[in-house]
Amino acid sequence: MNLELRFSFENEIIPIDYRSFIVSFIKHCLEEYDEDIYKKMYNNDNPVMKEFTFSVYLPQAKFNKETIVLNKKAMIINISNYNTRLALIMYNAFNNYYRKKESYIIKNNKFKVTHIYMKKLIDVKEDNIIIEMLSPIIARHHVKGQKDIYALASDNNFEEIVKENISSVIENYKLDFNLENLKIIPLKTKTVNIKLYNSMRPGNIGKFQLKGTPELLTFLYKSGIGSLRSSGFGHFKIIG
Repeated sequence: MNLELRFSFENEIIPIDYRSFIVSFIKHCLEEYDEDIYKKMYNNDNPVMKEFTFSVYLPQAKFNKETIVLNKKAMIINISNYNTRLALIMYNAFNNYYRKKESYIIKNNKFKVTHIYMKKLIDVKEDNIIIEMLSPIIARHHVKGQKDIYALASDNNFEEIVKENISSVIENYKLDFNLENLKIIPLKTKTVNIKLYNSMRPGNIGKFQLKGTPELLTFLYKSGIGSLRSSGFGHFKIIG
């Protein structure tokens, strides 16, 4: 399922780390709608991996070092979710917030939800697809208590680490997908550094080729690819 949320801001300036306040907004809506679901998803002692990803569109925005200038004072978020039940819960949570007509306050600004749309995503039927990233793909080797290791599309260990990220999600939800034949081939990519929670995260945007079973590719299409997906990374569209 895909949820499209549209927002309007009070003024045209937002922080460069916009993903952080979007995650906070998602958590706020879920907590207000169903505290049990919120605690299950965002337990600080034992947070669970999420089966969703999102990307953000800021029309005609100008990016500066610490701020973004919004020409249209608008934002569109697309949230893709592999778990249909969770997608419906999130839809209801956002609708619950929308009906209150409240503004969500962020640093030096605030925004309102103006529209919410939901549509079904199609399943992938092929074993070979071309994708374009809607939000950067992050390849991150993460071990609790150790410094994270990142890989870029040009690095030899890029595919290995992305597979490691995918495997963690599959194992967490006890899904039956085989990654042995999965291939992640960079076609035309660009390196980007994204600020998230006061840290810079290296990643890639651009086009990739994915080879794998249709079932696995469908899972990646709906849940995202790589690390930090539920923080606004790894969302893609199929272009071929």
